[in-house]
Amino acid sequence: MGRRRRAGRPSGESAGRAGSRRGGRPSYPREGDREKAEEYITEGMNHQQLGRYDRAMAFYNKAIEADPTCINAHSNKGAVLAVTGRPAEALAPLERAAELVAVAVPDKDHVTVHTNLAGVLDMLGRRNEAVGRLEMALDCLDKTGPDEGYRELVAYSFEEVGEAAKAAACRGGGGPAWKHHGEGIRLANEGRDEEAAACFDRAVREDPSLAEAHYSKGTMMRRLGRFGGALDCFRQAARANPDFALAYNGIAVELTRMGRDDEALESVEEALRRDPDLETAIFGKGIILASNKQHREAIAWFDRAAKRSPDDVSVHISKGKSHRALGENREALRCFNRVLELDPRNRDALRAKSEVERALGTGSGGSWWDKMHGGR
Repeated sequence: MGRRRRAGRPSGESAGRAGSRRGGRPSYPREGDREKAEEYITEGMNHQQLGRYDRAMAFYNKAIEADPTCINAHSNKGAVLAVTGRPAEALAPLERAAELVAVAVPDKDHVTVHTNLAGVLDMLGRRNEAVGRLEMALDCLDKTGPDEGYRELVAYSFEEVGEAAKAAACRGGGGPAWKHHGEGIRLANEGRDEEAAACFDRAVREDPSLAEAHYSKGTMMRRLGRFGGALDCFRQAARANPDFALAYNGIAVELTRMGRDDEALESVEEALRRDPDLETAIFGKGIILASNKQHREAIAWFDRAAKRSPDDVSVHISKGKSHRALGENREALRCFNRVLELDPRNRDALRAKSEVERALGTGSGGSWWDKMHGGR
């Protein structure tokens, strides 16, 4: 697929922020199980982000069956077909999503419908139509208000269809701070962390109110092992934008690293007040509660995290450890077995499973699992 893999962005996941789970709802009444469709979309996105495209497709098809007018279901189905090298098949669901967008209340998530369709049209050699679709994406942004993450997505899409001037004009609206931020994102994606951090630093000097740049700089500080600097950056991001949920979550992570769990809990709860569906904060609250031996409460949060990311082994391991701490060995065993279904060589799960089996009296002489895996 080469450079055109960018047509496969899931709708409901904007650039530079936590993914929304909205179904892209049209403005007119309709039949269909909207709630069920959105559950299927969430499941599909989890699989798509892990590269499990067949499973993602199955969930998007279920979402369409539950609610045939769900925009993101059609858009995400087209995205999967595009990223797996089937642009001709991707065209129909993306065009259907675009038809639904045309009669829907404008929403920033609709930008992704336009950019995905533009990518597929470009793959099929219909470049002029692709450019037109990107112009529609910009029009959507004009109607819904500024969002520099989406603006950068549209600018990048213009570059991909060979419209460098339009890409530059698109980015021009964001000012020099956003240009530095965009360059920093590119360098970070290439693993050039020191250079990326320098770009983010230039961005915040250019515009101290740009919360995203403070946050991105903080993530680089963390990757570089400069944890005190990371905490300062996340705090500046929260000051720059008091509604930026990810900033509070970043603060909580660093406070937890420092053993300041009470303050960390306050910060992660601030994140959840601003975005109750922020997955990393949901899991993080469970971790903080578990570290304070509040395992029953932690399990409830791990359950919420598992519902959103059912294939995340760290969630199941953490939940299993909390069950183990409560003496609930059979429940713990189920958690560790789930991890081993997802990752058969996971050492933490293998070790924990063995300990639980011994506690249950079922591990004498080695379990069946241990024997099949050479006692690891």
